[in-house]
This record gives sequence, C-alpha cells and structure tokens, in this order.
Amino acid sequence: MSNNTLDLQNDVILDACSMISLYATGDLDAILRCIPKQVYIASYVENVEVKDLYNPDTNEVDIPIDLQPVKLNGLLKVVKPTADEATDAVNFASEMSKKKRGKNTGEAITGAIAGSRSWIMVTDDIDATKFFADPSHNLQMTTTLHILHHWSQSINPSWTQVQMALKRIRIQARYGPPPKKHPLLAWWSSYKIIP
Repeated sequence: MSNNTLDLQNDVILDACSMISLYATGDLDAILRCIPKQVYIASYVENVEVKDLYNPDTNEVDIPIDLQPVKLNGLLKVVKPTADEATDAVNFASEMSKKKRGKNTGEAITGAIAGSRSWIMVTDDIDATKFFADPSHNLQMTTTLHILHHWSQSINPSWTQVQMALKRIRIQARYGPPPKKHPLLAWWSSYKIIP
C-alpha cells in the first residue's frame, strides 16, 4: 500500500468498510469487473456488517445494500472461514481489542482468511491496517481508494463519473477524507470532494 499502484496477483477479500464504500459508488459491477482476480467477502461480514448506507435525506442509515446481483454474476463470492481461520480470527479479534475497544470481528475474520489463503485484504480501517501490517501476519493489504483508482485508470470513466462515485462514498459510506499520508490523497483531492 505504499504507492498509488495496484498489483493484484492474488484473489481479493473485502472487509465491511471497503464493501460499503464500493457499493456506495453506484458502480460496483464495473469496479469488480476491472479487478483481474476473484473478489470475496466473508459470510459474517456480508450477513452482519454490510447492511445499509447512510441516507442524507433521512439522516439515518437506511438505504439497503443488495449484493445479490454481483453474487449472481460471479463477481463477488461469499466465503466462510475454515476451522483454523476461525481460530485465528478469534485470536486476532482478542489482540485487536486490547488496542481498540469495539467490534473487530469482521476485520479479524477477513484478515484471518486473507492471511491463510494468501489473498489481498482490502480495508480502510486504520486500526486493522496497523494490526495486520505486522510482518508476523504475512498479509497483503490495499485500500478502497487503490481499487477505485485502478477502476478509473482501467476503464477511463468520465471525470464527473469518478467525482460522483467519490462523493457517494464520502456521503453514503461516510468515508474520508483519506488519511494525510495516504498515497492517493492528491488523486482524491483532485476531484474536489468536500470534507
């Protein structure tokens, strides 16, 4: 994740924050199609954490997320952890909760699956990124912005289409702005997304 390029040589697994952000773009199908490897989501993340988007009209999180179309066309597959991965996830969640109180289950499961299967974990969760950056986890990670940047470079959507996708994730997924050290902060800022 050190630069603005995306090198996807392995399958990809999305955590909740990345799935919610990609869905919020309104271009999920096209974005997943430009990823050269298979994209997965953990069953726990799909069933428990990825439910709704923020609705600025009602000031509630009440816009349902429907992943069925991308699952039916094979762009997104749901995966359950093996017994060993589930054990790792429990251990990861326990370790993560020592540094950050709250729910870490989705990130822990996603990280356990990614590490075990040599998949790339897509996350924007700062605490999960710090935790899994430890070399002992042997885990490749990238961010939602890297996926979106790859999409914008691969199919060359209009500037307005990219801007609208970024605005939707800013509002409906409550994403961002990216951290000041994010390698794609200038790219994000070029679309004039207001914090």
